[in-house]
Amino acid sequence: MKIVIIGCGYVGTAVAKLWSQKGHQLTVTTTTPEKVSELQKITPQVIVMKGNDSSTMQDILQNQEVVLLSVGDRYGIEYKQTYLETAQTLVTILKKLKLYSK
Repeated sequence: MKIVIIGCGYVGTAVAKLWSQKGHQLTVTTTTPEKVSELQKITPQVIVMKGNDSSTMQDILQNQEVVLLSVGDRYGIEYKQTYLETAQTLVTILKKLKLYSK
């Protein structure tokens, strides 16, 4: 199965490891460039992006079967950008790609 995990902090990374072991084709995202080499041990498809980057998000959502949104803000200082803007961007792109309707 083709899966994208938006946000590979503690939870996203744990899920990515499990799904990788199950043989799924993963694309994962992080906002932290320093985490790329760690995540590449799980999957070669690692994208550094902010959650409000609609262009990159649209690119990575193409041809995916599952999307897991797993974002968090360890320090609690960027709540709006981390949670709200990421979720809004995701819903906007899913609607644009006709993968979500409400």
